[in-house]
Amino acid sequence: METALRWSGEDLLVLVQPPDAPDREAWESRLFTTAFANPKTGYRLGELTPKHFSFNSHLGACPACHGLGVELEVDPTLLVPDESLTLAGGAVKSWWSRNKKLKALHDRQILALAAHFKADLDVPFRDLPADFRHALILGTGDVAIKTGWKTGANSRSLAKPFEGLAVQAHRLHDESDSEITRRNVRRYMNPKPCPACAGKRLR
Repeated sequence: METALRWSGEDLLVLVQPPDAPDREAWESRLFTTAFANPKTGYRLGELTPKHFSFNSHLGACPACHGLGVELEVDPTLLVPDESLTLAGGAVKSWWSRNKKLKALHDRQILALAAHFKADLDVPFRDLPADFRHALILGTGDVAIKTGWKTGANSRSLAKPFEGLAVQAHRLHDESDSEITRRNVRRYMNPKPCPACAGKRLR
């Protein structure tokens, strides 16, 4: 074997005669390798180093959570902390609370969603239709709703899908260039174990 590896480098082809073979001339060829590879499929790993086993290195850290072991997830109980309040009474909190224009736009989107699902603005949030509460957090998918906005005096009301508060929060947190916006959004998020590494922090 040592001689064969000196000639071949890292691959070794072995002829084996199974002990229970009916024909003494029957031989099987089996391929082995000293590399980090599967000789049957050709799948090959790079050379492993201690860094591959450390979450402090990009080589070993989970690519989903970057070695932190947790991911921030939107907590619906922070978006609606008091379900006894009504929509008109401010049941739904907004990360735009310090920006009057953006908060007004945010509230208008929620009112358009409520109108689409015929949700009463003066009923406690806990008693609103389940499909409305689900759409409020996770969005309407491909279903467009009337926004109430018009591009012209004679045009119809624009309709587009509602993004969902949780979806919008994650998008702003990941894509916004404003640290203030990301900090405001994080107020409605809590850390949860990373689903990719189960909190182990390793790739």
